Amino acid sequence: MHKKHGFGLVGILLIVVVIGVVGFAGWYVWSRNKTIDNTPQQNRDNDATTEENDEFNKNDLDIPEGWVEFKNNELGIKFIHPDNWLVDDPFGNVTYGAKKILHTPEVNKDKADYEKCEIRGCDYAYYLELSEWDNINIESARGGSSLGMKTSYLNLKDYLSDEAAIKKMTNELSVNGIDVFEVKISDVSEYYGILFQKGEKVIELGFPNVYASEGPDQVIKTLIDSISVL
Repeated sequence: MHKKHGFGLVGILLIVVVIGVVGFAGWYVWSRNKTIDNTPQQNRDNDATTEENDEFNKNDLDIPEGWVEFKNNELGIKFIHPDNWLVDDPFGNVTYGAKKILHTPEVNKDKADYEKCEIRGCDYAYYLELSEWDNINIESARGGSSLGMKTSYLNLKDYLSDEAAIKKMTNELSVNGIDVFEVKISDVSEYYGILFQKGEKVIELGFPNVYASEGPDQVIKTLIDSISVL
């Protein structure tokens, strides 16, 4: 008599298959639950990262209380100034290249007082002329002409290095990656200003009612330190 072993082999195979299926199902459930359990932590991590970025942006754009941002896309620059300053377009025949004039509210509008002024903007506590020229070889950008001046300059620094230049460099600064030159600008009196180059363009911030010999106060220094190009 021969014993049949077929059922035993099939049974073993079925047991192996069942164990495999049960094992896979168990692994799948465990893996899915682990993913779900980790999701809240991932969300918390993402929220923390977002909060850090928001905080960075807030700090990056931090403006002191009582100050506002001036931004001009045409000139491609921005800076901050006290929030009571007014912004005007230049009036009349402006030969010195001013694009914008920023100033504090007027102290006195009496024309007689204006005629007594020895310097522009003397009726204001602060008076800023924001000017722009296509290059330093424009005569008004150089403040006019004088004996001994060259007829052409390579760039702004080349002009300021000329002893015959009308605008005299007094100091060189680095402001937010920009080479900024403090200058005394000859007019009725020598007043304080800064010049810097953006591409070939020359940009000037002049303060006609601040004598160059006195230099900038803390308000003007804060403004200058905030200058950046767009």
